[in-house]
Amino acid sequence: MKERFTLFVASVLLVCSTLAVFADKVVKEIDIRNATEIGNYYVVFCGHGASVKNASLAGHVFVAWAEEEPDAVSCKKKAYGMYARDKKSLKLLWDVVRGVPVPGKLVEESFDSTSSATHFLIVRVTKAQYKKSEDVRDKQWKDMLDREYELLVTDCVSFSSHIAKSLGLTVPERDKNMKPSSFIEELIEQNN
Repeated sequence: MKERFTLFVASVLLVCSTLAVFADKVVKEIDIRNATEIGNYYVVFCGHGASVKNASLAGHVFVAWAEEEPDAVSCKKKAYGMYARDKKSLKLLWDVVRGVPVPGKLVEESFDSTSSATHFLIVRVTKAQYKKSEDVRDKQWKDMLDREYELLVTDCVSFSSHIAKSLGLTVPERDKNMKPSSFIEELIEQNN
């Protein structure tokens, strides 16, 4: 059962189907279900530190959702993260660093971002908890056309924090110096 679960998580994260991929990763699994039911539902908090490959000066956190069908043959998965709309613009980057709000968007994560994650908090949830977290994503974050990206207010940590709170997880207190990598490390440490 543990081996199948590990393979499933690897599939969820679009990385590969062996345990070896987690050899240099921090992975914690918790189960917050308050009932048993048919099917398996997971919300996975993922993150990495600063990365040239991902054009990230401070790191990034994002959230993956995975639903394993009761037949255990198929799996629905998706991952989202909050970004400034044009992260390649130097002026926009300077505005973000200075705390100036810029256009933002919730983006479906690519294989590159999921494979470069170094920290994972895998949360097994009920279908109701899963749907509640999706509702937070879809109703409060997905339509980012009229929202702005602003550090400490509507950034990748804020998005991940809202999802974690919707599941009743303990969320790290955030100060102006908390980077995404620190957030994911503390989120993993504070939840059992």
